[in-house]
Amino acid sequence: MKKLFPGLDLLALMVASVAVAAPIETNSIRMSNAPGWLTQARVERVTDKIENTLEWPIRKVTVVWHMDQAEFQTFHGYGPSVLALAKSSDNSVHIGPRVNTSNFDKTFGHELVHV
Repeated sequence: MKKLFPGLDLLALMVASVAVAAPIETNSIRMSNAPGWLTQARVERVTDKIENTLEWPIRKVTVVWHMDQAEFQTFHGYGPSVLALAKSSDNSVHIGPRVNTSNFDKTFGHELVHV
């Protein structure tokens, strides 16, 4: 494997790029297993936009990231096209592994509207 930096190989760099970040907790969101690229500021920007659009605060929502596509599909039962879903019964949002930095804001915001 090609060395990019002394003591750090490409595999280690790839693992670090998808690592799970520290938990993200705001007044509206509790997210325990967010991907490493996601920041609290970004979550707050999306949440604030939805709250301002709807003109009411979002209740504390638990957000769960599913890292395995097969497990996620088994969980929701709707097939492979689903990126994320909201469960109003327990005030949660479940995000699948195909949600990434380019589609997070739109997908997450959409699910918050359902909650």
